Order: sequence, then C-alpha cells, then structure tokens
Amino acid sequence: MTLARRRSFAAFLATVVMCVLSLVPARAAPTAAGGYSHVSIDVSVLEAQGLGPMARFVGAQLHAQMRRQFAGRLGVRGAPAILVRLTGLSLPSYVGGSGLGFGGRRGGGVGSDFLEGDTLVIARSGAVIYSQHILTNLPSSSGGAWYDPDVDAKRIAAICGAYAGWSYRYVTGR
Repeated sequence: MTLARRRSFAAFLATVVMCVLSLVPARAAPTAAGGYSHVSIDVSVLEAQGLGPMARFVGAQLHAQMRRQFAGRLGVRGAPAILVRLTGLSLPSYVGGSGLGFGGRRGGGVGSDFLEGDTLVIARSGAVIYSQHILTNLPSSSGGAWYDPDVDAKRIAAICGAYAGWSYRYVTGR
C-alpha cells in the first residue's frame, strides 16, 4: 500500500470515527447563571513546537470563532471561564484533489487538516469543572482553491470554526 493510500485511508477512518462520535450525546458542563465570563486561548504548546507566529495566528482565529459560537453567553460576571489549550496543528500541503479520489492513478487523495486541544471550563477558584479533549479534522480543500493566495488563512479559519463548533456542543450540551 502506497504512502498516499495509507494517508487517505487514515483520513477516511478519522472521518468515520468523528461521524460516529457525533452521534454520542454530549455531556454539558455545569455553568453559573447560564453563561461564561470569557474565553481565552493558550497556544504555548504550539509555540514550543516551533510554530511561533502561526500559533498566534491560529490562536487569534480560534478566539474569534469561539466568541462567535458563544455569543450571548459571554460576559457573565462571576461565571466560569472557558480556556482552550491547543496541543496540535497539522496543515499538510494541498495542491488540489485527484481525479479518482483516495489516491487513484492520476494523483494523491485530498489530505486533512487537524486541530487538537483541550477545552476547559474553569471556576473562579481556578478549579477545572469540565474538560473535553477535541480533535477536529477537515479536508485540506476546505479553504478553497489551492492557488488562492489566502488559502492557508482560509483553511485555518475553517478548522478553527469546526473546533469552536465542537467546543460549543460539548460545553453547552447542544
């Protein structure tokens, strides 16, 4: 089995697992007064991996997406805070899909972008009252055409949007 086929199969398998997990009911985090004080993003692990400015860009994108997802539930005084600690990012090279899908004779299959981390709900006392590990993946094509000069920024926005959506679902149980 070629490396491209193994990667395509791994991406397919990850997608199937995520679909199955989406059918499992989420357990909601306990909240004070139905909301949260604020959202913060920790990218120190990504920075330690040498991602530097990219880690900060991803953190800013995820912060914006989390604020969008939790709109109307943030700014509650005395409520717990949401902390996202990012631990992994993978944006493989993407040069367009193949004509035959999953690594046919005319080219490799479409890769997947991954964003991994832990979404925590933290009480004012500093105690972690809820924690959920999240691994999101999207096709590398999610940012649009590979020749678009902003394709990487669009891919990051897409994967951050997916991560924020899963965080919202797990934290609120909706």
